[in-house]
Amino acid sequence: MTRRTPRSSDGAECDHLRAGRRALRSGHLWVYRSDVRSVEAAGGDTVRVVDSRGRTVGRAFYSDRSQIALRLLTRGDEPAGPLLRRRIESAIALRGRLGIDGTACRLVHGEGDLLPSIVVDRYGDYLVVQALSQGADRLLPDLVAMLVDLVQPAGILARTTSRYGGSKGWTSGSTCCTGRCPRRSRCERAR
Repeated sequence: MTRRTPRSSDGAECDHLRAGRRALRSGHLWVYRSDVRSVEAAGGDTVRVVDSRGRTVGRAFYSDRSQIALRLLTRGDEPAGPLLRRRIESAIALRGRLGIDGTACRLVHGEGDLLPSIVVDRYGDYLVVQALSQGADRLLPDLVAMLVDLVQPAGILARTTSRYGGSKGWTSGSTCCTGRCPRRSRCERAR
């Protein structure tokens, strides 16, 4: 029997089953569709995830088209909005501390930087952003604005590949979000 949970203040909520709770407690950032009991949200919403007792587990991107229904952004009651910028700043700072001697690198590595389904690659003066879930795709304008502010690239290309986009109902392709986006960019390989 599906139990309807009360709606949260932002109007989106998701209740998950025991198996998903165990995965989240062990540090995993995903909850599969089969572990979700009920959802009151649209695909792409950032939802409050609650356990069977109504306690908040965290906030997550919700997808109605992927087998990975939830991609956890926060734990507990922390709001997701301000956290995204801090995590992007942290990811960029980490890559800077690594001392990579080339001009091409991955600035944001999705789950590895606690930014599920968000990937940002640098190629010289340009960035390529991949939003690999409905929730990340919905935040793309905000992500681009943050990256312009933090990195000041010559251009940002948003890319959806058929591997991800096709299975989620999006079209494949690339869109220049800001600046100019040449077909090719000169980069130096790291040694």
